[in-house]
Amino acid sequence: EIEISVETTRLLSAVKRAALFAQDRSGSVRFALSDGFLKISANAQNVGEEEEELEVPYKGAHFEIAFNPHFLLDVLKNSEGPKVNLEFTNSLNPGMIKPAGVENYLCVIMPMRLQN
Repeated sequence: EIEISVETTRLLSAVKRAALFAQDRSGSVRFALSDGFLKISANAQNVGEEEEELEVPYKGAHFEIAFNPHFLLDVLKNSEGPKVNLEFTNSLNPGMIKPAGVENYLCVIMPMRLQN
């Protein structure tokens, strides 16, 4: 239902910074989509929080999903190509990440339950 394309290096850098604030076992990196932006955030109690926005071609309803940062980093570090496509249906179903234009590489990542 939701599909966006993001520069691999920019997304990898943003997730690396957010992962620093998601160090505990239940830590997650949250993606929030709104018109034209992907907000990447994480926070750690007694440490602080990280929040960064990337411009993306998204024109839909507000959407949030959270992932284990280590899984995201593994996928992004091994993605070939200048851009990756992110595909989501809802915050409880797995997300797909695949390099744009590459047909033989696809990663499916289970989301973490969002904590409000």
